[in-house]
Amino acid sequence: MQTKSSLRKGLAVGIILLFVGISIIPSSAQNRENTSLPTSRGHWLYVGGNGPGNYSTIQDAIDDASDGDTIFVYDDSSPYNRAIIDKAVTLIGENKETTLIENQVVVEHNNVTVTGFTIHFLNADGANNYTIINNEFHGDEYGLYIHAGSNVKIINNTIIDQKLCGIEFHTGSDNIITGNSIIATNNSWSNHEDLFIYWVHHTIISNNSFISLRDGLNVGISICDSENNTIENNSFVKTGIRLLGSYENTFSKNSVNGKPLLWLEEEANKTVDDAGQVFLLHCNQITVCNLTLFDVPEGITLYDTNSSNIQNNTFSWCGTGINLDSSNMNNLSQNTVMNCSSGISIGYSWGGMPSFPSNMNILSQNIVMNCSSGIGLDYSNMDTLSQNILINCSTGITIGHGSQNTIERNSIQKGDCGIDVHSGPNNITHNNVKDFSLHGISISGVRNTVRENNFLKNSPHTYIEFAFFDEGYHTQWLHNYWGRPRYLPYKINGYIYDFLFYTTVIHIPWINFDWHPAKEPYDIS
Repeated sequence: MQTKSSLRKGLAVGIILLFVGISIIPSSAQNRENTSLPTSRGHWLYVGGNGPGNYSTIQDAIDDASDGDTIFVYDDSSPYNRAIIDKAVTLIGENKETTLIENQVVVEHNNVTVTGFTIHFLNADGANNYTIINNEFHGDEYGLYIHAGSNVKIINNTIIDQKLCGIEFHTGSDNIITGNSIIATNNSWSNHEDLFIYWVHHTIISNNSFISLRDGLNVGISICDSENNTIENNSFVKTGIRLLGSYENTFSKNSVNGKPLLWLEEEANKTVDDAGQVFLLHCNQITVCNLTLFDVPEGITLYDTNSSNIQNNTFSWCGTGINLDSSNMNNLSQNTVMNCSSGISIGYSWGGMPSFPSNMNILSQNIVMNCSSGIGLDYSNMDTLSQNILINCSTGITIGHGSQNTIERNSIQKGDCGIDVHSGPNNITHNNVKDFSLHGISISGVRNTVRENNFLKNSPHTYIEFAFFDEGYHTQWLHNYWGRPRYLPYKINGYIYDFLFYTTVIHIPWINFDWHPAKEPYDIS
């Protein structure tokens, strides 16, 4: 009969049971031949090993167990198949590095503990008051997927190499997520999220390590429609936090790329010049300057923050360099944003739901390069974009919902579309727009003015589309330079559209004219 050293087994089991809080451990439970012995929490059942009554599968042991029982799983029969836990049992692996459960573990019952395994995927739906502690999760699309759980504890796990998300937690409260290491690798997909929480409240997220080993954007924690949570003492390396409509949480003592994650709320008259990621909520007259921020989902985020200065900062490899939501009369100047998904975003909101407007902001002398979107305005009015340089962005400047914005004296070069306008009225004047493969400027908004711009080497220069039923859709095209001297009116092609019997969209070719185009380019500095 093959047995292990009594001393070695006593130490191993003792340490494991210390983690899960079992206070009475019979010494006879250390031998593989023993199948079930009474303890303070019910009976013991054994899987693997070569004892006469041991089970060959975890599921068989669960099926024979009762609430309060403990199931100990030896590693010599690993890997094991999936396990559906539908009773209040404690499931203990002999060694988390060598005791493997393939496919998935499903938690369907309250008061469950799982510890000491390598698991591909754990799924829990509707269970409460369970503990996942001291495991490793490898591969698969998710490490843990939890839905509708409260009083859940996820402690001291290593979660690595998932394609989509390390932990995804939908709906719950009063949970603890602490001491975990969540690591994204190059096997992870674009926009991988280490931890995603949605509609989760009163939860503590603490002392975790979020690490990205992959190229490209990685999100450490996405917090979506979740409030009254505490996020503290976490470390982020090449990643950070993304807020999706979730501003009422508490942050403290977190670090991003070796620097503080700065969270200011209801502060005024302060200067920030040392941080790895910055969030300003309900603040006034804050200056954020001279920062170098990289590899974070959002570099600097302002929410309901007014009359502040964001100047002379550098951003690279971020999701968004600077993000303003519901923030007014701020000055963003002399910042450099490179290789980000979005350079500067004003007023964009989560899930297509409108935020409160961000109005009367001034963006001047910023440089945005190699971004999918250079500068975007949405739900924004009376903002001014002046003397900015945008190079090699798919779309240089976008105006979504918004009016009375001024786009003037910007240099916009290379990409798909230079200026893309979906609303109005807005004033677009004295810009250099050059080398765009689809359109120099695309207008689908109403009553915009496009005046005295240089459109150079674009194919084509313009594109317009209007809804037939929009009143006053007319755009004024005044004295623009269209690639070469023009002595006749310049024709601008597009279409209007209508709905036939409210079901089918019909497109009707339409043209506008710049009746007096410029004969030479303007000197726009």
